Amino acid sequence: MRTVTLQDPAWIKQAKENLRNLYEGRPLMRMPFEFVPYADIKSKLETDTVKRSPVTVEEYNRHYFDHELALQEQLKLYEDRSLSEFRDDSVLAITPMNGAMGWFNEFFGGKNEWFNNRPPFPYHIIREVSQIDSLKPDISKGDLFRLGLEQMRYFAEEVGDKIPVQSLDLQSPINFASILIDYTTLLYMMIDAPEKVHQLMRMITETLIVSMRMIRKEMVADWPLSQFSWWMPKGVFMADDLMAVLNPELYAEFGKPYNEMIAEEFGSVSVHSCGKIGHNLENVASTRGMVALNTHESLAVAAPIIKNRLVLIVGGVNNSVAPNYPGSIRDNLKTGEEVAEFWWNDFASIPEFKGQRLLYQCHALLGKKRTAQDAYDKMLDFSNCLINGNLSEL
Repeated sequence: MRTVTLQDPAWIKQAKENLRNLYEGRPLMRMPFEFVPYADIKSKLETDTVKRSPVTVEEYNRHYFDHELALQEQLKLYEDRSLSEFRDDSVLAITPMNGAMGWFNEFFGGKNEWFNNRPPFPYHIIREVSQIDSLKPDISKGDLFRLGLEQMRYFAEEVGDKIPVQSLDLQSPINFASILIDYTTLLYMMIDAPEKVHQLMRMITETLIVSMRMIRKEMVADWPLSQFSWWMPKGVFMADDLMAVLNPELYAEFGKPYNEMIAEEFGSVSVHSCGKIGHNLENVASTRGMVALNTHESLAVAAPIIKNRLVLIVGGVNNSVAPNYPGSIRDNLKTGEEVAEFWWNDFASIPEFKGQRLLYQCHALLGKKRTAQDAYDKMLDFSNCLINGNLSEL
């Protein structure tokens, strides 16, 4: 085992118990929450002035092919968070092959290209519907997938079961379909040749299940099949971004049933989706085996539709925001302190949605005048009031 400052085991046990209660609908010790780990939140004005150093193809390539380099970078992120004094319901893990989605399309004969400043880019391989009949997925063709399993194995050998090693980047079946076929062509196919699209979706889902079983075998610690930061007692947590651009009828036909296949195979399914997805919230909530949704929609938008059927992982109560990108909150907020004040005021509206199971992402709760301990104490006061019903104190 490497010499790394580990997250407090007693705190991990408490966080897991709280999250398990949340996902399984049991009484909570306190409201679950997650601090976004920024030492000082920047406003959009401040964020726009930051200049990032370019990362060349060769440098980016090393993050995937040099397992020791990748591990050292992941362990640094892990240790920085362990030492940051944040106390919340985060269970920390390390991520192999960070951001690489192209491992899946190689099974179908697809290629990836490397560019500056980004993970390998997967090219579409289907241009017309007739090509679907000739597809024969072969996992042995997956060079990037094989590399990913090697990196998972290397990570696990170095850290044992002390630090969870997450899965490779998991996308929903419909998301992977949009990697094999460009969006516009896929949409036309859904209308003009739905039976062929279902043929493709079954092939993608069956191949994804086989590959996820292989990924699962490499995961020695207690972690769901997920590249996201939220611990769950079981199941799959995957990205499902295409629901933002599909109308409810198309998503119900081509997205929802294949997520249900994943849930049936692995015990449950949860999804993250970027963008505006209000039109598909009912589809998500009625998906068999669906446990949780991480959305950029606010609690005010999602809760009336979800109606406590799922756990909502949200970063805003009355205001729609982009989690993990605090700079996008409001153009008119000039400083980190103004952003923090905006968030505390927004958070105070949570009692309006009493009864909704949620994990609140605490964005911009730290400013130059507030420590991690201060932020935790304030969040704990809020959650105690919510759990104990002392809403007047808020």
